[in-house]
Amino acid sequence: MQGRYSRQIPMIGEDGQECLIRSKVAVIGCGGLGCNVMTQLAAAGVGEMILADKDVPSETDLNRQFVYAGKGTAPKAELAAEWVRQISESTKAVPMNIDLDKRNAASVLKGCDIAVDCLDNNRTRLILNAAVLEKGIPLIHGAADGPLGQVTVIVPGETACLECFLPEADPGTIPAMGAVVSVIGGIEAAETVKMITGRGRPLKGNLLSVNAGTWEIRTVGLRKRPGCDACSRND
Repeated sequence: MQGRYSRQIPMIGEDGQECLIRSKVAVIGCGGLGCNVMTQLAAAGVGEMILADKDVPSETDLNRQFVYAGKGTAPKAELAAEWVRQISESTKAVPMNIDLDKRNAASVLKGCDIAVDCLDNNRTRLILNAAVLEKGIPLIHGAADGPLGQVTVIVPGETACLECFLPEADPGTIPAMGAVVSVIGGIEAAETVKMITGRGRPLKGNLLSVNAGTWEIRTVGLRKRPGCDACSRND
């Protein structure tokens, strides 16, 4: 264990590394955020990853979705699983070529310790939110819109959920730059590692916002919305 992970073990401990090796993480969305999250989690030694996405790569994806460069038009989930296995032979990568919906969410998250929101639309995010609340597992939320990005950690029964503060409406086509998406995806990966290993202070109940145009970085507290239909059941 000391060889490959010797530079991160001083930060998370050998017991933390063992937690990563035993963990099962659902990466929901294999686009720009997902490419960065899956890469960092595989390199960190996560034992198993569920990779869920229905899409195939398009030319407009390639400015930020580096996993698919030169890979043709196979489903993203399958290409992502191949990528993860190349990074870490010890990581089990399970592709799911599906759009997350109310019917399949429970099966996608089955046995997972944590889920990572790498989606690009709020409609599916709220479906994922409901599923993690039902399962009682943490959710790492991340989103990017042009130069702006945000990350928070949802813990059922403890923090506000996505429905407390996230609008249902989607803005349409979202401008995206690879460097900005990589920053947000990297923060999501770091928060995932912190939650799995119990090291550091995760963004539980706090929203980190980043403006890459000015490098203004803010953290604000999130409160449960009184009467929230989703998370009030977990109180």
